[in-house]
This record gives sequence, structure tokens and C-alpha cells, in this order.
Amino acid sequence: MIARRGRTLLVAAAFACGCASASGPLVYAEAVRDGDPGVTGIDEPSAIAISPDGAQLYVAGSGANAVAIFARDAATGALQPAGVVRDHARGVDGLDQPGDIAISPDGANVYVAGFDADALAVFAREPGNGKLRFLSVMRDRVGGVRGLGGAVSVVVSPDGRAVYVAGRQDDSIAVFTRDAASGKLRFVERKRERGFGPTALAISPDGRHLYVSGFDASALAVFACDAQSHRLTRTAIVRDTDDPTHALTKAASVAVSPDGESVVAASYGEDALELFARDSDTGELHRLATARAGVDAPARLRQPLGVTFSPDGGEVYAAAAAPGSLVAFDVSEGELRPIAVHHDEGTDAVAEACAVAISPDGAHVYVAGYGHSAIALFRRGP
Repeated sequence: MIARRGRTLLVAAAFACGCASASGPLVYAEAVRDGDPGVTGIDEPSAIAISPDGAQLYVAGSGANAVAIFARDAATGALQPAGVVRDHARGVDGLDQPGDIAISPDGANVYVAGFDADALAVFAREPGNGKLRFLSVMRDRVGGVRGLGGAVSVVVSPDGRAVYVAGRQDDSIAVFTRDAASGKLRFVERKRERGFGPTALAISPDGRHLYVSGFDASALAVFACDAQSHRLTRTAIVRDTDDPTHALTKAASVAVSPDGESVVAASYGEDALELFARDSDTGELHRLATARAGVDAPARLRQPLGVTFSPDGGEVYAAAAAPGSLVAFDVSEGELRPIAVHHDEGTDAVAEACAVAISPDGAHVYVAGYGHSAIALFRRGP
């Protein structure tokens, strides 16, 4: 059931820089909220993920200790409740304050990082309806597993053979190999970076490099991924203190473009985004542009927490928490050029926005509004 309430303020391509949208306006459509008819499990949503086929959207409800499943209308982007899995219900374990969701490229499995559980929950995903069946849980300091303390982010390698998890409280990345047939995991190693405070992971499309945003270190770390063992080797690090022009203070999130040529990071501490060119051989980053709130970006880009590229790689979308906004940038020419910003004046659908995801066809943008336990739907113009 889709709820339609209040009114929405939309400002597109109306900044002092005189820029214009390359893809048309970003149009707010509607929102689902925890407590709407049939909607449950999305209290204080912390992460959203869309299945590779675009048929379902999954929401980590950190306040509900649950993952909610929505069927997605491919034409309109509208969401319909399709189920929920909860911690300690029907054998499910590891969902105590879920912080992130990752879906395997084949769509067969869903992995959920449980922050307070210090764990990674493993689910099988049913084809067609997208429902989840609990398989197992990988827990910190159990069975030789290490590095899952404060599990906050999870990614699956493009070939589906490895899963990486950031342990915020452990200053670690836990590495697992994945059995494609069963979806089960085997612990490989813990890679620890003391004082780094990892908050988000992003892997390059070629699977060769893993990028980690470090909130405590105000930095981005680059790791080479071994093609056979999937072990990690840190090859580079970009620190905010290395160059006064960098904007990486309290780095909160990171994303890699679909073509692997660019990386974008969100600075929670500086209300900014930073765009990098990526060397596909070494994985090293070279800064292209910086956009700071009120300077070369909309003033609403405050405390950005989530960031992603559009499927064509031409745009970047940022979810900003204070008080809650969705800001879009054109990056097709190696710049962060603002093209649209949305914030609420009545619906509060993106209050304390913390995560953003785009449908595989690029037609719809979804934002998790932590403050009012909502998922907002936007439509991208042609």
C-alpha cells in the first residue's frame, strides 16, 4: 500500500552556478511508511537494496531488527509489501540492528550486516517472489570468524565468489568465500586497519579493488583483491590531512561507477562529496572535483550518509541527513555539477536521509528516511 501525504518541495537546476539538468527533473512520486496498511519492519531504515532483476526492494529496519521485502512495479516504481523477516523469529538470527544489505549478482542470496549482533545473516532468496529463507549466521569470534564487531557494511564480489564485511568496532574487514550453489560462506581472513573506523565498502566492477571509507581516519583506503584467494592487500590510502583541498573528514560512504572509471565519497564532517578518477590497473585514486554545501553544491547537502551512481554512470545521488535531502549531480564530464535537490516541507519522507538506491533500469530512485521511518520514491526524467 502506497501512502500519499502532504506536499513536497522540489528544486531542480536552479542554483547560482547556472547549471541545467542533463536527464530532466527528479520528481518525487510517493512514499511508504512504517505503520501504513500492510507495511511493517522498516522502523528507522538504515539501508535499501534492489534485486538484480529489479523485482524486489529490501529494507533494513534497524529499529525493528528486521528486513522488509517489497514487490516493485517496474513501470511506476511503486512498492507493495511482500513480507518481512525478523530477528529471533522462525529461527532467524543476526539481525540485531541491521546496518546494510547486499544481494549476490545471481540474485540467489541476500546478506545482512547486523551491527549490534556483530554478525552477518545469510538468506536464500526465492526466485519470483523474492521471499527470504534463513540459512545461517556468521558471528564474530564464533567458529574462528573475526572482524565482524559492529558489522556495518557488506558487498558481494562481481563474480559472486566472495563477500566482504566492514566491522566498524573492530576496525576490520572480514573476508569470506561464497559457495555459489548454496550461498554459504567460509571465513578467509580479517584485514585490520587500526583507528580507521570503516563505514562503507564498494567494489570495482572488475572485482580487482575494494574501496573503504574510514570515518575515524577521515580517509579512503584502497585494497587489491586476490583473484583466487580473495585476500586483501592495502595498496593506497587517501587521507584528508594529505591535502587541504580534500574533503574526506568523517568519510561516511563510497561508491564506484558502473564502468569502474570513477569513485565518489561522501564527507559527513565537511558536508561535501569528492569525485575521483580510478586507475583500473592499480586502483589508485586521483581527485577530479569536490562539491561542498553552500559553495559549489546546494546548501542542503548537509551530513551526506549515502551515495550512489546512476546505472549509466553519468549522475551521482547523495542522501543527506540534516535535516534530510536528496541531491543529484551530473558527473559525465568529470565534475560534480548539481542538477536537482529535493527536501520535505510536510511529508518528511526523506527526513534524516541515510541511504539511496536506483533501479537497474535507472528509472526510479529510492531514499531511506531514517527520521520518519519511510522509503521515498522519485522518478528520473527522460
